[in-house]
Amino acid sequence: MPESADQIIAIAISHLEGQAERLRSLDLTDPLIVEVVCRSNVVLGSYGPLWLLKHNKVLQAIPLDLVLSGQSERVLNALGQIEYGTAV
Repeated sequence: MPESADQIIAIAISHLEGQAERLRSLDLTDPLIVEVVCRSNVVLGSYGPLWLLKHNKVLQAIPLDLVLSGQSERVLNALGQIEYGTAV
């Protein structure tokens, strides 16, 4: 039986709450994390922090996972490509 609209909305809210908690748990004393979060906000506006949490086809990863694994340059490069319209 298909899920009801209430169930679908509850699942979506739960997913968003998990994403919000992940953002809240970031170490905002780490200059690289701060740089990426701020840059994503400049390039993508209020959607920037959400962009960091969604799988990116070009990066073939979740941008925040790349940042946390020491690959923030890849994420910053992708944001630069988005900003200047050169993203593939």
